[in-house]
Amino acid sequence: MVKHDAAIASHNVYRSIAIGGVLTDLTPGASAVIGGGTFSYVNSLPAAHRFNFNGGVITGQGLPLDWTHFKYLATTLQTYKAGGVEIHVVCSPGTYDFGDFCRDCPNGHDSPGGRNFLIVFNTAGTVTLTGTADNRQWFGSVLAPDTDLVVDGSIGFIDGFIIAKSFRETGPSAGGLQIHGNCYEGPMSMSCGVSRNCVGGEFSSSSHSDLTCSARVDRLPSKKCDRKFRKNKCTKRKTQRKCSFTCAGCVRG
Repeated sequence: MVKHDAAIASHNVYRSIAIGGVLTDLTPGASAVIGGGTFSYVNSLPAAHRFNFNGGVITGQGLPLDWTHFKYLATTLQTYKAGGVEIHVVCSPGTYDFGDFCRDCPNGHDSPGGRNFLIVFNTAGTVTLTGTADNRQWFGSVLAPDTDLVVDGSIGFIDGFIIAKSFRETGPSAGGLQIHGNCYEGPMSMSCGVSRNCVGGEFSSSSHSDLTCSARVDRLPSKKCDRKFRKNKCTKRKTQRKCSFTCAGCVRG
């Protein structure tokens, strides 16, 4: 789902899509399949395309959803890790590969997937996703409602869904990309009544002092802070002082 324009080179998108602006076919010389058993929504679809919409396509009606719901999720979801499920919250634009979030994850059948691994880009600006140095793909879902998302063809495939302000595929191998569109199905840890915002690529929260992640330190071992985080004890001032890094939702490098 993309709020504004999308430029796609992928030869296979497994699910229906919703594009609020113009959908551009970056490989008009080759056909591409847009899957799904329901209609896709594309506000503007130029004639020069070879997209085959398996579920049909509705044009000229904009997005059939309220984008503010996605923005709310992106500003309230917290980093979470338990029972094989992970949510990572990122507050800086830049270039990322899946190893930045799951460096030791297995590859293949035992790898995580879009149903249990969610990366939230709570930032404006451009985020570029690339393949890893050892050719691992992107095994997660992406929630980035204020982000211009660029996907390099070296990523191979994205197993999860994509929600972004704008979307563009790039690189010499972009025509071989696949987007599986598996929806995240895990639990969500959300801050209660706290609006989380990224200003200038930095994390800030109305419930904490305006410290960046680099200025935050966990005084307790990370395992203990993670345990307190999972038990929703970050609302307590004592825990916030002793687990400042973890309770702020910062991503460990």
